[in-house]
Amino acid sequence: MWLYLMNLYATELNDHSEHYRKNTKKSLFALRRHVLESDTAIKIDMPLNDFTEKCVSICEELKDYKIQYRDIRINDPFKINCFQQGDNFIYPIINSGSRADAQIAVDVVPQNIHWEDISGEIQIPEFITHETYSVVTLKNLYLPGVIKIQC
Repeated sequence: MWLYLMNLYATELNDHSEHYRKNTKKSLFALRRHVLESDTAIKIDMPLNDFTEKCVSICEELKDYKIQYRDIRINDPFKINCFQQGDNFIYPIINSGSRADAQIAVDVVPQNIHWEDISGEIQIPEFITHETYSVVTLKNLYLPGVIKIQC
C-alpha cells in the first residue's frame, strides 16, 4: 500500500503517471511472483494474505480526491497523509508492521468518521473535538488503512 500511495501522489503532476502506475503494478506483480516461486524464499508459518485488491480499490477512490498539505499529527511508528473532496477527507495511514494504538490530531471537526484497513476490518474511532481541531484515537492497529471523515 505504501508503494501505491506514494506512486499515486508522487506522480500526480507527471504527464506519464498512468504509464508509470501500470509499470509499477507489473513490477509489483513480478516481485510477488518471484518471491512466491523462489526456491530461496523464506518460509512463512502464517498464511500469506493478498491485500492487493483492497489497496488498489483505496487508491482508485483516492484518484477523485486532491492531496492536501494540512496540519496533521500522528504518533510513531505511523505515517499519514490527507486527501480531500468537498467536506469529505481520507487519511491513509501506513504502519511499520508493529501493533500499536494511533492518536491523530486533525484540523477538522468530524460529523461522521470510520477506519477501514486493507483486510476490510472496520473500526469506529473515538474522537474528542475542540474548537478548530479533533484528536482521533484508533486502537490496536496492525495493517495500513484509511480514516474517512465527513465534516
